[in-house]
Amino acid sequence: MYNAHQVLAHIDANQWKIIALCTVAMLFNYAWFIAAFRVARRDRVYSVPVFCALFWLVGDSSFLWHFDKWFNTYHNWYVELFWVALVFTVMFEIGFTIQLLQYGRAELLPSVSQRQFTALVLAGIGAGIVLWSLIRHIISDPLWINYFDLANVVGPVFAVGLLVRRRSRAGQTPFIWCCYAAMEACWYVAHSLWFGPTFQADEYVAVGALGVGAALAMAYAVSRMPALEPAPAPARASSPAAPALRGVVAAK
Repeated sequence: MYNAHQVLAHIDANQWKIIALCTVAMLFNYAWFIAAFRVARRDRVYSVPVFCALFWLVGDSSFLWHFDKWFNTYHNWYVELFWVALVFTVMFEIGFTIQLLQYGRAELLPSVSQRQFTALVLAGIGAGIVLWSLIRHIISDPLWINYFDLANVVGPVFAVGLLVRRRSRAGQTPFIWCCYAAMEACWYVAHSLWFGPTFQADEYVAVGALGVGAALAMAYAVSRMPALEPAPAPARASSPAAPALRGVVAAK
């Protein structure tokens, strides 16, 4: 548990350094968002792991939901700017969830109907809201800083499952994970240097190293995976399986 007002005092004392580095972090964030969204449309597979898509949507939306807390209770430039940035982030996350609904059933649960799959995803969002409320209460995270640390580190960890299952770079590119690693590095450096001594503890340093290292490892792993072959002609596209699972990976 950290004291929110003490942390905000440290942030205010380093305002322009934090703004500069976190702006760079957000640019890398949106760069990988755009790249992931485009490659998902190209390959017709979802690009963000299911857990991450739902966890990020729930967690970031909950930050937006607490508008009054940021703009009236704390009334600090840091949380207010973060709120604005997350408006665009949540818009992308809604897009990723739509892509999950479009492409996920064929890959994950081809035996169910689209309506049933949609109901499962919506139920997952509902369960995520309940569980995130409990987790946030347990970790006592008044400024959502610990949440952002967790949200960053789960991305590459859960993305390993996509590579293992698809055995191709479907929905992924090295560029995505290089941008992701750069985003994480900027964020962890900023809060380690300028958010106060609480965030210089070994645990925070370890989480930062894990997140950046895992993202770089994903970039390398994706670069070594075989590419996805072009989809078959429409007349032959009768299989319900997802493109990544049709055995259409090209040998390097």
